[in-house]
Amino acid sequence: MRIFFAVFPESAAVEKLAALIATLTKRCPSDEIRWVVPEQLHYTLKFLGEQPEARVSDAIAAARRAARSCSPFDIVVGGLGAFPSAERPRVVWVGTSAGGPVLVELSARLDGELERVGFAKEARPFVPHLTLARTKTRQAEQAAVRGLAKVGEVGDVARIRVDRFVLMQSQLSPKGATYTVVESFPLAEADSPSP
Repeated sequence: MRIFFAVFPESAAVEKLAALIATLTKRCPSDEIRWVVPEQLHYTLKFLGEQPEARVSDAIAAARRAARSCSPFDIVVGGLGAFPSAERPRVVWVGTSAGGPVLVELSARLDGELERVGFAKEARPFVPHLTLARTKTRQAEQAAVRGLAKVGEVGDVARIRVDRFVLMQSQLSPKGATYTVVESFPLAEADSPSP
């Protein structure tokens, strides 16, 4: 199974993010920019890739421990960015203007619990972001640079209540990835209170 842990925004936030993608699509006209389907927008907490079923069980147990150690929190989505840089936007994303450090902490706790059961620790620092688009060519990068310059600064887009994260299975096909929820992990206070 090809799996990853993620936080998905609720539907009200997805609608606002869809409007942002529609605006960016008009400003960045190119057939070589692949825009993310709004319903698939998510914060990737940890990507594990292809794993045998036995390892999936280990990952689920680790995730349950991480979820119990964190309380629900809010994040505010806002501010455009690009990886590796604004001059070479291979990935266009929207970040967080509030709540980002708590999401970083959740990712770190999950990473630590997964490391305890034998998964490799994340080498790169976690940068909270929702991927909006990927560019396929240098021409697409240039179209994105021009379009993002026209859009300018993007303020707060949506507020998201993070009360759980999920383990997703990703199945790849020529039409793109299909995501299926394997398990959901409510954060401490979102779960039934313990005595």
